[in-house]
Amino acid sequence: MNMRTSTRVLLLVMLGTAGCNRDTEVRQEVKELEEARQESPGVAQDLRKEIQDKKAEVAQLEEKLALAERGVTDEVLEERRDLKEAVREQENEVRREVNEAQGAAQVHTAESERARVALEATKTPGRVQTEVHSGHTVVPGSTEVEVQRQQEQVPIDTTRTVEREAPQQAPQP
Repeated sequence: MNMRTSTRVLLLVMLGTAGCNRDTEVRQEVKELEEARQESPGVAQDLRKEIQDKKAEVAQLEEKLALAERGVTDEVLEERRDLKEAVREQENEVRREVNEAQGAAQVHTAESERARVALEATKTPGRVQTEVHSGHTVVPGSTEVEVQRQQEQVPIDTTRTVEREAPQQAPQP
């Protein structure tokens, strides 16, 4: 019996030790549970913030979805921005060209005015009478040749004189 008793004692000691270990484990678990309970308000606050962030993200996605269903996507918005920029650049170019044209028009107007003043300052001559003589001599033959002399009054706008010859007729044999 000694052997049985010692085995029983040994068994009891082992169970007691195992029970103590289990008791220590249980206490550790209880302690961790208590710590988790104390941290739970902070965790809940973090979760609330995360939920709010996700709700905002969902709202943005819903807005994008609504726009996409109407044909407006991020790509369309980007193209619109590009188009607005191109239109703005073209408007600036047109304004620059208009300003250049206005400057050229002002220069042209000033030059035209100077030319008009200079033209008015010169007196236009009245009618000028001229007589045109040709140095052509006609030799009379057996037939009579008629020579016409013509005198015309020609108004001249400048101070130059223009001479014209009368039409020449060839002598007939």
